[in-house]
Amino acid sequence: MHWDNWHNISLKQAPETHALISPFYPHNYATNLQCHWFLNADDEFVIEISVNWLDLRDTNDRLEIDDGNVTTNFTGSVFTPLRIVSATNHAWLRFISDDKDTNVGFVLIVKQQQRLHSQIG
Repeated sequence: MHWDNWHNISLKQAPETHALISPFYPHNYATNLQCHWFLNADDEFVIEISVNWLDLRDTNDRLEIDDGNVTTNFTGSVFTPLRIVSATNHAWLRFISDDKDTNVGFVLIVKQQQRLHSQIG
C-alpha cells in the first residue's frame, strides 16, 4: 500500500488552533506513507508549530518541518513539547514512512500568531 496525501490548511481565523496527527493515530501509522501539509496564515502573522508528542520508527520514518527558513527533520521519539515558529506566514510539513515496521506517530498543534516587529523583513 502506498498512501500519498496532500492538505492545505488555512490558519486565517486567529486564534484558532489545528491538531495535525499522523494517519491512523492513536494506532500505528501505515508503511509507505507520504503526507504533506501546507500551512498558510494572514500576511501579518507567523505560524507556531508545537510538537507535543512524536514517536517514529528508525531514521527512515521522519517528519520534516520547513518554517520558511530552515527544514528540521524529526525521527525517533520526542516526548517533551517543543515549538517552532515560522519565518514567514507559510510553512510546510512532510511525513514519510518506509516499508518496515511503524510506531504510533505524532501530535502537533498549529496556529497563527501575530508577527513581532523584529520578524518583519
